[in-house]
Amino acid sequence: MFYLQLGRLACTIIDKASSVVEPLLKRSMLRKHCPDQCVQYIVNHLDAGGFGSLTISNFLCVVGLHASGFPASHPVMGHLTRAMQDALWEDDDGLRMQVTIGPVWDTALMTLGLLETGLADGRTDKSIKWFKDHQILKTHGDYVVTNPRASLPGGWSFQYCNEYFPDNDDTLVCLFAIIMRNPKEINSACGARALNWLLAMQGGDGGWGAYDIDNTSRIANLFPFADGVEFFDPSVPDISGRVLEVLGYILTDPTCSAILPPAVYQRVREACRRGLRYLSRSQDKLTGTWWARWHVNHLNGTSSVLCALPHLKSVEQPEDGILVEEPIAWIKAVQNPDGGWGESLGTYRDGSLAGRGLVSTPSQTAWAVMGLLAHLPHTDPAIERGVQYLIRTQVRSATGVTWDQDAYVSVGFPNTLWLDFGCMKHGYPMVALGRYLHACKQSRE
Repeated sequence: MFYLQLGRLACTIIDKASSVVEPLLKRSMLRKHCPDQCVQYIVNHLDAGGFGSLTISNFLCVVGLHASGFPASHPVMGHLTRAMQDALWEDDDGLRMQVTIGPVWDTALMTLGLLETGLADGRTDKSIKWFKDHQILKTHGDYVVTNPRASLPGGWSFQYCNEYFPDNDDTLVCLFAIIMRNPKEINSACGARALNWLLAMQGGDGGWGAYDIDNTSRIANLFPFADGVEFFDPSVPDISGRVLEVLGYILTDPTCSAILPPAVYQRVREACRRGLRYLSRSQDKLTGTWWARWHVNHLNGTSSVLCALPHLKSVEQPEDGILVEEPIAWIKAVQNPDGGWGESLGTYRDGSLAGRGLVSTPSQTAWAVMGLLAHLPHTDPAIERGVQYLIRTQVRSATGVTWDQDAYVSVGFPNTLWLDFGCMKHGYPMVALGRYLHACKQSRE
């Protein structure tokens, strides 16, 4: 709050000062140069999804370009408007505007669910082909400006088309699905490019952010021209944990580890070593938990890390270690009486609510079960109660059996924008139940 007030004070001073020099600025070349650069940046970063494939960014671009003299009839304005129209969604409740459209995440999550439950067949192969067709292999995003190591593209974006802004989360889940279906793909052109890009996107602190690397400056957030929006992209535990689960899987899978070139294998090990140090530093040493930036909240962050750790036992561990018993005990302690788990949006304002404050949800229950299964036998009472909750709360729909979930469990900007991904309520329970069935099968062998 102090820094926000400081930013507002600075804005007030700058506003007063600018009013004095305004007459001079009007005649300055800089006055024309800066808006021209902004316009050029927008135009140069347009693709089939508009600017960033987000409704709000497309809308603001229309407003900004109109203020810069672009007529409504200009092709760029038409392109941005059509991109917004593509985000319209109509159902029985009427017409609404989606924040964005994310088929990559939904498809990858559902594919993982099928693979984890042992249902790999021609349908999952079609998904894998679709991933390969949508991998970003030619366009260089802004991340290259400060990170030339990532100059060879290979990631995926969240949307159908967002070529300038791929992200680590979608890249890791696509790569995970591809190599889980066929471990030999780690040496394919697709797998090698994706792995190389993920390794190149590791931050100096050992973690991973979403879209950028070492983007930690919060100066822009001191100014109140967009309260609640984050103008930075630092490493976060939830994405870092999920990246490390995939990298650890590559190290421990017999096929992946055997065919990976030795130099690449060592790069993966080193990335895991640095990633573990980041997770050790970012762990709450009182509760043993990790927070999550992109899904609500400590249940997701803690589960993401716990799922990664079993794959990383052969990697050099941090000197101060990572607490494991504490986060497991914490997950058990916040289990609801009905066997599920639920964590409210309020945990981003009040840390004392971590793990609580919401009725049980399928997604958050699945995260908790996945985290526990990574370290405990499937017969553990907390796991069995969680699985029973998932089975008991299934509902029949027009397209089959699924789960209902009305609560928001994903985050655009904490305390500002909450997201609802339609496949989250189905995909994660599938993954959790699939891993539970696998554990049951292993215990009988």
